[in-house]
Amino acid sequence: MLENFEDYSKVVSLDSSPFVGISDLCSFYEELCKRMGLNFESLENKQGIMVYTNKLSPEIFIYNDIETEEPGPHSLWDETNQNPFEATLKKDQLFGLGVAGSKISFLTQLYALEKLVKEAKSPSVCLFAGSFTNLKKDIERPLVKTALQASKQIIVSRPTSSRLLLGNCGYAKVKFQIPLDANESELRKRHLEGEDTSTQTRIFRGRTTHGASVEKVRDEDAFIKLIEYLRMLPEAVLVLSMEAGHSVNAVASEAILELNLSQPVGKGVAKKLLDLVDEINLLIEKYKSMRGDDSSKLPNLNIGKLRHYEDMVELGMSFYLPHDYTKEDLLDELKNIESNLEKDKISFKLSEFLAGFEFKNTTENTKRWQDAFKKHELEWRTGDSVMKSASRKLSAFGESMVQFGLASGLGNINEPNESVDSAQLKKSIDLFYTIMEQS
Repeated sequence: MLENFEDYSKVVSLDSSPFVGISDLCSFYEELCKRMGLNFESLENKQGIMVYTNKLSPEIFIYNDIETEEPGPHSLWDETNQNPFEATLKKDQLFGLGVAGSKISFLTQLYALEKLVKEAKSPSVCLFAGSFTNLKKDIERPLVKTALQASKQIIVSRPTSSRLLLGNCGYAKVKFQIPLDANESELRKRHLEGEDTSTQTRIFRGRTTHGASVEKVRDEDAFIKLIEYLRMLPEAVLVLSMEAGHSVNAVASEAILELNLSQPVGKGVAKKLLDLVDEINLLIEKYKSMRGDDSSKLPNLNIGKLRHYEDMVELGMSFYLPHDYTKEDLLDELKNIESNLEKDKISFKLSEFLAGFEFKNTTENTKRWQDAFKKHELEWRTGDSVMKSASRKLSAFGESMVQFGLASGLGNINEPNESVDSAQLKKSIDLFYTIMEQS
């Protein structure tokens, strides 16, 4: 049985999604702090809580975003009896919305701090739990700002699969546009006006996840299934419509293809799309060689959205890039693809580029974490954050900053049947105890 299961269960049962808010969850944390004998102060309307041993000049400030996403259809949560708010323990695996995220990580930090206080040790720490939605406002509150400005080390608590993140990845959104020739556009127009009824439709279904985790589900990507089907068709096939995905930041879970096999069009948009995908695949292979054997490293890209318009087909992609990968590096790759496909007049638009950055850090702080990893038999792995987190806004504070969480993040957090191993919860308590003890 998982120790303190009742507390974990209570935290999961309290909906902290944006529609509901975090006030009920903060009220429960207040009750826990009273029970544990910990000092705390709550923000106005219980929109956050700060637990501390030193609120004016803590050496360590740990930030927790305890808000979750909406759970989606409850029917998908089959490990929790179709109830995402029912914590369920199966074979030492705890299931439920938020179990891998900061609302549970914050709980393990409270247990670690309680243990230190009971042992009459005097760590200099401040634990903060709030919502990412209110972060900009929260860091301007005197209570929070004073602690942040005085702290030496900032820890952003987020699930990182036991990897210590020392930077924030770069991010880019790119659109490739493939023009339709006049004949193809006219034939498609006739079809849409109802003059052509000899069509075939295929639907492809796959599995979605965060775009940065595409390598884990590439064989189940609905867009790739559509592409593989197109490769089996004659080159001159008339594509009447093709759509895939809903967001460039997610792997496509569904794609649809409508075509006319009886009306050849020369080199149509389908063949042009395949040529473009071939070029993109070369870049994917290049990125794989840069990552080595670790598929969770960067760079990575995801083709998440395909749309068919009156005069063109548009392919939407997201890129997740190491913090030292520049905009110029990306533009060079995109221009190379565009140049190779010049005869088909395929062009690209870089619609968004967010540069990555390396967190401030000190040799002393890095060694502190290395020693803690070794003590708790964790493999020393580092990387860049690829999830939306507080790190950008908090990077202005402290002498050093890291992002860390034992649970698996991408493809797990805020997904149906989100889970964490109960052994990881115990190790999380022990590791935070070690880090706090050194303050």
